Amino acid sequence: MLKIFLSWSGVRSKKTAEILKKYLPRFLHQIEPWMSSKDIYKGDRWAIEIGDNLDSHQIGIICITPENRTAPWILFEAGAISKQLEKSKVFPLLLGMTPEELDGPLGQFQSTVLDEDDFKKLIEAINSLLGEGTLNKDVLDATFSSFWPKMAIDLEKVTEEKIRGTAINIHNVTSVFGKYGFSEPKFGNHVYFSSGFESHHVYSSAYELAQKRIWIWGRKNRKAFDKEHKIFFENLPMKMRDEFDFRVLFLDPNSNPAILSKAHKDDDFIEQLESSIINAKKTSSQNGIDFDKISRAYSGLRNTGIVIVDDAILYSPIQYAKDGCVEPLTKAPFSIVGSESELGKDLEKIFLSCWEVSEPLNV
Repeated sequence: MLKIFLSWSGVRSKKTAEILKKYLPRFLHQIEPWMSSKDIYKGDRWAIEIGDNLDSHQIGIICITPENRTAPWILFEAGAISKQLEKSKVFPLLLGMTPEELDGPLGQFQSTVLDEDDFKKLIEAINSLLGEGTLNKDVLDATFSSFWPKMAIDLEKVTEEKIRGTAINIHNVTSVFGKYGFSEPKFGNHVYFSSGFESHHVYSSAYELAQKRIWIWGRKNRKAFDKEHKIFFENLPMKMRDEFDFRVLFLDPNSNPAILSKAHKDDDFIEQLESSIINAKKTSSQNGIDFDKISRAYSGLRNTGIVIVDDAILYSPIQYAKDGCVEPLTKAPFSIVGSESELGKDLEKIFLSCWEVSEPLNV
């Protein structure tokens, strides 16, 4: 009997291995598939059992799906089987993937796509290793024709299995990008909140925490200058004397009417915008702050809301309603990224680029 080790990791990979364990002996009677979830008895030490079987099997079929192709356990088992290449065979079996998508350690082996033609070639390759038990071509063809249609039905059910996305898919995406000449990806801390951008709580938190700067890219910025932040603005002149950097970008009420009509759903948006700017000027004047030094007016549609608090950058992509108007960001989801990251640096550049081409407010 020729022993075959079936390696799997994940839901679809496991179900594929179970199908192989069921059908391989029907194609070739002289083989004995071994699968950890089926062949380790209750009470046995699974790590020892797997280790012993990795050592004793000279053929391994590695069931690869898009969600498990870089799973550490898959790579470990493939490496253990192939540690003596002259005595062992490793067959990556691909479900929902092409050979071109298989890279890393498993990419060195000739893989098999789980379709009729390629799988038959795999059966023929295993058959050639059976020695005296090798089936002649006519018998093998007849056996394959008999059992493949049944196996194909079972495999179709596996391909329809809904798989929840995992972080490993990020690796898959970045790996593919690398093949097409994209630069090396940069990874770092990134926090996501499902709602609350441009809310009172965001500004209250920013005003409480900031030690060296707050940069705000909003539209009306009404909440940023709300009276509940009275203490912050009372202390802001002293902070600014110590080189605290406070900047706010407002949408210019004198922008192109087409831009203003898309910037907010309310018919009286321009009046709201002007009122918010007047209030911000009043708050600044009452606290001895030169409003022209801390504010600028931009005249286009922003594509991202940005609040920078020291080295933390809060950002939320702009969303549009069916009528083409910008959705409010007060309850929108947002993320936080460090200013030292590549994304953080880009967001900071975006803010500064807008600041540099913007004009003082004329309301």
